[in-house]
Amino acid sequence: MFKKMNFRILIIVFLVLLAVVLISKYVDSRRGERTFKKELVQVDMNDITAVLYNPDPKTPDEVKIVRDGGQWKVFSGDKVYRADSSMVAGIITSLINLKPERVAATDESKWKEFKVDDTSGTLVTLLKGEDVIASLIIGKFSYTPQPSQNPYQKQQGKMTSYVRLKDDKVVYAVDGFLKFAFQKDANALRDKGLVRTKKEDIIRLAFNYPGDSSFTLTRQGNSWMVNGQVCDSVKTVRYLATVARLSSGDLLDETNVTPGYAQYTVTIEANNMNPIELKAIPADTVNKFIITSSLNPGAYFSGGKNKLFNKIFVSSKNFLPVQ
Repeated sequence: MFKKMNFRILIIVFLVLLAVVLISKYVDSRRGERTFKKELVQVDMNDITAVLYNPDPKTPDEVKIVRDGGQWKVFSGDKVYRADSSMVAGIITSLINLKPERVAATDESKWKEFKVDDTSGTLVTLLKGEDVIASLIIGKFSYTPQPSQNPYQKQQGKMTSYVRLKDDKVVYAVDGFLKFAFQKDANALRDKGLVRTKKEDIIRLAFNYPGDSSFTLTRQGNSWMVNGQVCDSVKTVRYLATVARLSSGDLLDETNVTPGYAQYTVTIEANNMNPIELKAIPADTVNKFIITSSLNPGAYFSGGKNKLFNKIFVSSKNFLPVQ
């Protein structure tokens, strides 16, 4: 009788302990679900109308990118410029694709260590109109070398960034060098394009030069002609490839630019687009010419740096066979 009671007591104790363990695991799993997020920024890309961030938290120089219709614009102080849409898309994509790999910290005491506090982290805010739809702080970046099985293969490392939602205490580890996308100032985000088309779509170029040096380059069937003369196909294709996707990072501050009369003009006509007019205005000895494009109004480029003028404004001999 006594042995039967002991056995029953053992069974009851075992069942109680088992219930405690199962309940504890359930509570821990629910706590983990509340702490760990599968996605940090859950927004629709089309809802975002503005992105705000500060490349250097120690300065007040905030970068503001605003969508105006189908065009993104970047604000620098009291100036407004056309933004490079592909760069803006890259910045937004880097945020909405954030997937935490693990929880790095769960309380405020670790914020400084991971540089996600208010003084060392980069605060990024996404807006829909006047409403904040996401706000997070990007902190420290770390790199961990990974061993390679192949001695002839370049070693690949693991890049990790640490981020925190502004209104949350939890610090997450995410893949990649996230802060790199937000180190760019307003000028770096400006539209640097002069021409955007395909070389196969170009049908005519008019070169308007001083004196009697003007000429027209026209496609006729599979050939190109300069004022009635057949062009060298290799030379012509090389030039078309250069100007079809022409861009330059040598932007000039418009406050130091005095627009004048354009000595040189090239007008590019292509299928499915409005003609693009490139102009060269005489400038100082360093820049040689100020280059403008009707595709990117308000932007001024240096013609002397990286020989931009020489790439665009060539002579008719540049297209003709060697005699």
